[in-house]
Amino acid sequence: MHLNTTKCCNHTFTGNDVTPPLLNQEQVFGSYDPNLYGGNVEKFTKAKCPECGRSLLLWLKPEDQRYKVITISEIKEDKAKPRTIKK
Repeated sequence: MHLNTTKCCNHTFTGNDVTPPLLNQEQVFGSYDPNLYGGNVEKFTKAKCPECGRSLLLWLKPEDQRYKVITISEIKEDKAKPRTIKK
């Protein structure tokens, strides 16, 4: 779920925060929807807020050979314990 903002704490995420690797929808969500966020978002990248250290996903739109950050979402860490099979 996106947060409908490009800001976390006092930091506004911009194209300068985009770092490789760039991910596509299938890598992030496991599916593809051409109309995701109005068809504007094509790539994603992981980032951390420089102020609070929160793990975020930047939603990116290609714009003039760069990427524009459209919105951000929080990355939930999966803290599930590995399952063990008892014999």
